[in-house]
This record gives sequence, structure tokens and C-alpha cells, in this order.
Amino acid sequence: MSRPPGRKTLDDWIGAHTRALAAIGGVPRLIVPDNAKVAVIKACLYEPQVNRSYAEMAAHYGTAILPTRPHGRGRGSHHRTMDLGHGCDIGASTASPI
Repeated sequence: MSRPPGRKTLDDWIGAHTRALAAIGGVPRLIVPDNAKVAVIKACLYEPQVNRSYAEMAAHYGTAILPTRPHGRGRGSHHRTMDLGHGCDIGASTASPI
């Protein structure tokens, strides 16, 4: 059952994750959330600090949390590359079948 996004409290964040895990019927080895302030205390490329309750939820389910890298330098070139291929038709392939 889908629910509209609630307030961005830690309880809402963890509740959304537990419902998502129940809906997919399993737990991924790694959860990669954005850097929402409710979940990530300190966004850092090398050692991000995740909220303790969120980390405990992950430990309970036997998964790990690795937030996306913080926005900043180095991000633009990746997005420009993605934009270049945005209008391409990748459905037509010249590869021969095996």
C-alpha cells in the first residue's frame, strides 16, 4: 500500500523504509539514500555520519547504509555526460544476435 510522503521526521523516514522492505519482500545488502537531514547527520564523501536510529534499523535488518555523495565539485561533468546521451535512440542495436 502506497502512502503519501509524511513529515520528514525520523519516525516517518524509518517507517517508510520498513514498509518498503516489507513490500519488496526482502532486504538489499546496501541502502543508498539521498542526504536527507533526517537520516544523515554529516554528509561526507569518505565518512558520512548516519543518524544512530537509522543505523540501528539497518543493523536490525542486516543491511548497510551508504548515503549518496554530497553535492559539489565533480558532479557537473557526470551530468553533462548523461545529458549528451539523453536524446539518443539506444533501442536500435547493430550487434548481431548470439
